[in-house]
Amino acid sequence: MPIEETMSALTELQNEGKIGAIGVSNFNGAQIEEAQQYGRIDSSSRPTRSFSSPTSKMAPSKSAKSTASALSPTLPSRRVW
Repeated sequence: MPIEETMSALTELQNEGKIGAIGVSNFNGAQIEEAQQYGRIDSSSRPTRSFSSPTSKMAPSKSAKSTASALSPTLPSRRVW
């Protein structure tokens, strides 16, 4: 399904109050930028490699209106907002 169609549907649901936030997972920078053309992304997450340090720094999101969180099968997931 094209990202324009997906984001348009999610934005409509958000405007109707049926969902509170739009989040993406495993999107690269180009995919996030494309999706943001059609709606606001409130949160994004990218998996970390199993050998990454739990204290490693993650680059801030390019969009000041969204958050980024790292997920790992070896570490508990935490909300950033």
